[in-house]
Order: sequence, then structure tokens, then C-alpha cells
Amino acid sequence: MKKLIIIASVVLVALASLPLIGNKIVESELSTKLKTLNSYGVQTKKEITHFKYLDTKKHYEFVVSDADKFIEYLSKFSNAQIAPYINKFLDGTTLGVDLKYSNIPISKAISVDIRPISLSKKAMDEIKNDDADFALYLEKFLKNGGLEYHIDYNVVNQEFNGHIKDIEESYTFASGQKLDARLQGSVFSGKGLLVAPEQIDSKTKSIYLDITNKTNHIKVDFQNINLLSSFESRTTYQTNMKMDSFSFDIDDDKTGKSKLNIQNPVLNFASDTKGIKAEFISKSSFEKLYLKTKQQELEISSFNYDVDLKDIDKDSFEELSKLLSLVKQDIDAKTSLKIQKLTQQLISRGFDLKVQDFSVKNMKINKTKDLEGITLKANIKLPQMALNSNTIRPMELLDKIDLDIFLQISKPMFVAITQSAPIIALSQGYAKEQGNDLVYNIKMKNSKISVNDKRVR
Repeated sequence: MKKLIIIASVVLVALASLPLIGNKIVESELSTKLKTLNSYGVQTKKEITHFKYLDTKKHYEFVVSDADKFIEYLSKFSNAQIAPYINKFLDGTTLGVDLKYSNIPISKAISVDIRPISLSKKAMDEIKNDDADFALYLEKFLKNGGLEYHIDYNVVNQEFNGHIKDIEESYTFASGQKLDARLQGSVFSGKGLLVAPEQIDSKTKSIYLDITNKTNHIKVDFQNINLLSSFESRTTYQTNMKMDSFSFDIDDDKTGKSKLNIQNPVLNFASDTKGIKAEFISKSSFEKLYLKTKQQELEISSFNYDVDLKDIDKDSFEELSKLLSLVKQDIDAKTSLKIQKLTQQLISRGFDLKVQDFSVKNMKINKTKDLEGITLKANIKLPQMALNSNTIRPMELLDKIDLDIFLQISKPMFVAITQSAPIIALSQGYAKEQGNDLVYNIKMKNSKISVNDKRVR
């Protein structure tokens, strides 16, 4: 019995000591990340720790001391280019980060709040020169956590979820221009490193901007945006985006009222560089588009776009994309020549471009003029070529390229196009009639072109 009491006491003491020992997994992860950030131009300006028995809270303030180094770090995970003026304004920006995690070692969760506290002095000076009152408003907005991300992150399985704080702001500038901005219901989840997730799924209920000044009134509205992305590497990824609607309205004193509304737009893009050759897939569609200007109205229904680009030389592509990602401002002559050389090299290695579908089911002008629809499919193939110089001459391409295009266009749409470009009417002699449509099968091989098996001379 005595031994049992001693063992039980030891266990209880050990359990009671766990929070005092602290969560070493989280501490180790934080230490590693801080060292990485410090080596890439982000310095720790402030660190405050509040230790309680069961949990720990930390407050950090980070300042971007070297924007070039920080952008270099981000470019390791993405091909996206960042505009030079972003680099300029990023230097000196301060970020506030609040962390909370359990002191129980078995807990692997960490709660993170991230927000910009202040912009760089250079950025604020430029804003002050334009509108001193707005600069004060912006400073207060940022200090009060107006733009804030909340993330719950598991440091072991690297799964996370979170949200962006809702924004509902109105401001009237010194010039009299008024801005209303809203961001509502933005949530996300994913897996991987926060700076470079393997997968992220985000949903935003609405984004709305309303800008009014002396001469015009602009409204931009996005409804129910869904974005799903997965990343295997910086050049192998897939992104799918869809939303319920997008609208853009402008009321201008000179041009009058204009309106653009798109229902159920979808955008998909995929890049794959896992094999010997690289390939890309791009798809987009929408159910309806409505455009109204002072002069006319346009309605388009059931638009679809589906294009594959395959057999791209992976080494040339990755070398070119890496070079382009490092370009910051004006391109010097040496870099321009290198880009030109790599582009020529990429083309000379050949490619296979397929337009699987480019179509519009119906198009109407001013509600009365029904142009019906159009369908285009194409296969453009260029085999590998010998690159004898840094320049590929157009005639070389025409001699090597194989082209096969199928075009089916409604007669009303063909007539509308020829009214703007009368020379196109000459092609009607090559067309095949199929009901109310004109059909063209265009082929090119060895610089010889035929339309519906008729040689074009």
C-alpha cells in the first residue's frame, strides 16, 4: 500500500509539473521560425511573454528591415512577382503577432493573431503629403487591429483554420471623395507551412467597394467567393476559384452610366512540372454576362474556355520563371538579353497547344439583335527546332508548325463581324453551311494552308 501511495504521488507530481516544464514542441518551433525570419530581413522589435500555469501568451512586433531579403524568402515558395513599389513601401512596415498556446506538452495547437500595426515611414510620408487627415485615420485603423488574421494552427500535423476580421469602414477624403469598404465572412482552412501552405480552402461572403467623387460614382461587388488551391512545389500547383456574382457599376458625368454583371464565374488553373515536360491547364466559364453602356447593351450566356499547353521544356521554363521572379524594377540590357535568349530557347524546344473549347452559346445586342453562338477548337503543335541563333524567324515557325482549327460560327455573328472588318467576308467562299451556322476546318502544315480541304493560295 505504501509503494502504491509513493507511485501515485510521483505520478501526480509529474502531472502537476507538466505545465511548468512547458510545451517544448511549440517553443522549439517558434525558435526555429524566428531565426529564419531574422535571417531574411524581418527583425524582432518587441517580445513580451505572459506565462500562466496552463498556457502561455506571447506578443511580438516584427519590423521588415530588409524588404529585398524578405521578398527573396517569399519567392522560394511562389512564382508570383511582387511589384517594385511594394518592396519600397514594405521596408519599415511593422507587424503585430499575438500567440497563445497550452503548456501541456500533449497539446500541439497554437492560436495566432496577425495584423499590420504601422506602414513604413516612406509610405506614411507619401500619404500625409496627399491627405494628412487620412494618414491619421489609417494609423488609428491599423493600431486598432482593423486588418487582422486569426489562425488556429497545429504544429505537428500542420493543419490550420481561421478567419479575417470583418471590415466595414467609411471615409471622406479632403478632396471630397468618399470611400465605403466592406469585407464580410472570410474564413479559411488548410495544411502546410503558413507562409507556403500545401493546400488552402477559403470562402468570403462579400467584398464591396463604393467610391464617390465630384465626377463619378463607382461600385464594385463580389458575392460568395470560393477559392481552393493545392501546391506541391512553386511550379506544380492547382487553383480553382468560383463566385456567385461580380458586378461593376460606374456613373460618370461624361460617359454616363455603365454596368457589368457576371453570374457564376469560374476560373481554374493548373501547372505541372513533375515530369520531363511541363504542362499547364487553364479553364474559365460563366453562366451570364450583362454589359450596359450609354451606347448599347450586350448579353452573353454560357461562355466556356478550356486550354491545355503541354510538352513545354521544363528546364527552360523553370529557368525563365525564376529569372522573371527576381526582376524588381527596370530590366537592364543584360537581363533583357537573357530573358530573350531563354524565351527563344523555350520556343525552340517545341510545344503542344490545344484549345479544347472556346464557345459562347448565345450573344444578344440591345436585347433585339440575336447573334446566336460560336464554337472554336484548335490544336497547334510545334516540334523541337534547331536553334542556330538567338532569334527564331517567323518563316521558320510557319514552316515547322502544325495547325488544325475547327470553327463553327452563326451566320448572324459572322455578318456582325464582317461589318466591322469587311475583308473577313472573303472567307465565306471557303465555308460549309450547317443549318444557320458556317463551319471552317482550317489546317496548316509545311506552310501550306487549307480550309475545308480547299487550298488557300
